[in-house]
Amino acid sequence: MLTKREKKTGKMYRFCKRLENQFDQEYDAEQLQATIKVESGSEGEQEIIISTTTSEALLTSLKMTCSDNEDSSNGDIFAGIADMPVCGRLAVQNESSMEGSSAAKIMNMITTLSKQVAAVYKKTDRVEKEVATISERLGRVEKKVGMSLATLEQVKDVIGMPDDCTHKPNLSFEFKKITNEEEFLAFDSKLGDDEEYYSQLKKELVLHIQASEPDNRMHEAMDMIFDLTFMPLCSWTGHGAGGPRIKFRIRSNILRLFADIGSNKFNAVNQHFVQEFFIKKLRHAKERLRLMKGLRKTSCRKRKRRIATPATTDVFGE
Repeated sequence: MLTKREKKTGKMYRFCKRLENQFDQEYDAEQLQATIKVESGSEGEQEIIISTTTSEALLTSLKMTCSDNEDSSNGDIFAGIADMPVCGRLAVQNESSMEGSSAAKIMNMITTLSKQVAAVYKKTDRVEKEVATISERLGRVEKKVGMSLATLEQVKDVIGMPDDCTHKPNLSFEFKKITNEEEFLAFDSKLGDDEEYYSQLKKELVLHIQASEPDNRMHEAMDMIFDLTFMPLCSWTGHGAGGPRIKFRIRSNILRLFADIGSNKFNAVNQHFVQEFFIKKLRHAKERLRLMKGLRKTSCRKRKRRIATPATTDVFGE
């Protein structure tokens, strides 16, 4: 025969079994619901819900069938069961912490990207400055090249002979080389008295002269005007070792003609330059006659001479 206490214990055991079966059913239902949510693609919204719809009648009957001590212990058990929805709150908190960490990662990525963009802007500014500097240098180079081309064109105009002058046209009038003092004086007088004759002779001589340097231009003109045998008879001052000679420095019209022939677009030959030229030529006239007569055409050695800028007045006027 079972005692009263054993009967109560049996009832408690059966009640716990029924409650355990109910929890198992609810757990299986929740697992099925979670599986359906995952398959439908919803993320971050899975919730663990513990149902607290336990029948109040069951709780009441459980309390009634237990002793006072057992009631208190069972009350603690059911109080723990009632507190089980706290797991849902923990799940929400975990989800919030995950969202916070994701936001922090995004902020870090944005900060890194901003730094990279700033670095790109700095590099772009540096490249723009370098391009501006290179453009400025190219501008200076273009100016220098333009100046060089302009100078080259001027030089070509000076040293280049026209096509119609390359064949050395004959003089429009006959000119006999000077061989004595009488012809020398007459030539100087005619240059001063007849301006048309002066201009025509200068034009004809310039057409025949090929050199560009003032020294060589006057040297070619001297060979065209004076005979080799005449130059040793002259000196710049009229004095010589063997006696008086023909004075060359007072023939201003001849000196003016040589200054005009020796000048070009860049320089105008002055009186001092012509004086040094003839002093040198007259000093070596005898040696030149002895060595160079009938052998080859002579020319000047290139030396630095003082050349005046173009002048508007006649530097050989008496």
